[in-house]
Amino acid sequence: MIKILFLHKSKLDSNQKEFINQLTNILINSNCQILEDIQSIADCDCIILYETHLINNVVKANKDYKRPTIVCLQTSEIAKNYSKLDITKIDFIFLFGNKDTGIIFPYQKLSKLFFMPFGFIPKNHNSSKTISNTQRIYVNIDRSSLFETEIKLVRILNQLTQHNIILQTNNKQLSNVLNNNVKIISQDSDIEKQVQTSDIVIGSGYTSLYAIAKNKPCIIIGEKGYGGLLSSENIEDQYKSFFQGRIGGRHLEMLPEKLIIEDIQDIVEHKTKNTSLQFLDLVNGVQSQLLKEIEYIIQENKKISSLSIETEFIFNSDFTVIKSKEKCWIINRYDKRINGWIEECQYREIIEKFIEKNTLSNVLEDAPVKKRKKIITLINEFVHCKILIPFIV
Repeated sequence: MIKILFLHKSKLDSNQKEFINQLTNILINSNCQILEDIQSIADCDCIILYETHLINNVVKANKDYKRPTIVCLQTSEIAKNYSKLDITKIDFIFLFGNKDTGIIFPYQKLSKLFFMPFGFIPKNHNSSKTISNTQRIYVNIDRSSLFETEIKLVRILNQLTQHNIILQTNNKQLSNVLNNNVKIISQDSDIEKQVQTSDIVIGSGYTSLYAIAKNKPCIIIGEKGYGGLLSSENIEDQYKSFFQGRIGGRHLEMLPEKLIIEDIQDIVEHKTKNTSLQFLDLVNGVQSQLLKEIEYIIQENKKISSLSIETEFIFNSDFTVIKSKEKCWIINRYDKRINGWIEECQYREIIEKFIEKNTLSNVLEDAPVKKRKKIITLINEFVHCKILIPFIV
């Protein structure tokens, strides 16, 4: 059993709490033991941080133990955490896609992109139950919710006078333009509870995830417009885009009123199929991949800590080397930050040796005896700065 010290800040918004709960569920389902007190660092195999707020505390506590440290970020949080990502304090970064994944990120070789986690046990709901014409429709376009998108929904919701509609939003002024059958509730309300008590779900992100978990028919509407009625044909693509609307759609697309109303009618006429078991396969894939990556990082950290002469390293291609007259500047090719410089002879003796995977023993074997101690010192520094990283198969 892997013991994971899982740390995060105490004050979290509802979306962050949901992410923490779901990631915890997946780790527990992977037979990991979760520790939550930094004083337990000696007993853990790995440290996982949500965001970067406690990174300095972890570095201080981890000085004598050298446990691998993984930072988890949602892709929507990269901008606010960007300047805090000191890669010398972090061993690896897990990115969870809740926004577009076409991001410029400075640590491509030391990060892994996952689809959003969601730990649940599918219920064997009776999918053939009779559905009445009057439905309770729950609408929440999640944290991607923008006032412009909700305004577009008003015209559609006002046409659904035969249904009882719950709209979860912080834009309370919308009540002035909505029909009496539409009730507004705060974004602080429990998404899971609202989905459970509804017949039809319209939304994005976690709203759609809970709809699948509770076997509720779901229409995808998000910041990328209309994604359609969730089905076995589109569930995988929607999961990979975190249910943000039309696959390949543009920001704030128009919403097709007729198609949305037809989707609701199809649900009422029971023309939808259960997707929870298919979704469970996707979640199991994420769970398996997460555990595999954690195990790999733990194993590689042990090799690096011992700095075995047979450990295979490779030059981190996130960096590039620019030569001047007598110096070689090492620059991160994504954020253009200068990490420092080395002499041209050091470039030839070390960096060139690791352009392809190589072991320390091979590099030292080719070096003059009197220079080997200095080369080992420099290699240690390069490993610390993640300029040299373990060769990843």
